[in-house]
Amino acid sequence: MLVWRKADHRGAMEAPDARALGRAPRGARAAAAAPGLAAGALPDMVVANGGRVYLAKDAFATPEQFRTMYPRWEEWAEIRRRFDPHGRLRSAQGQRLGLCE
Repeated sequence: MLVWRKADHRGAMEAPDARALGRAPRGARAAAAAPGLAAGALPDMVVANGGRVYLAKDAFATPEQFRTMYPRWEEWAEIRRRFDPHGRLRSAQGQRLGLCE
């Protein structure tokens, strides 16, 4: 029998461990389950196989990896400069990937 348990002081509930449900763990649990796999290794594997990461889920790609995965990024950068010439629209991901320059 699977039991939900309290996760924090606000009363938010936490689901049982994904392994108990027969699924592979995701996110922080997956990283803890595979400590030998460095965070930057996944984007390297994706680049090596000609793929690209889903940017809404990305937290590890470097600017170089991003530019390799998305060869048309300069077109986007030009459109961004045209509509945001002062560079006011920024995000932590955009800054990490060098898109807010």
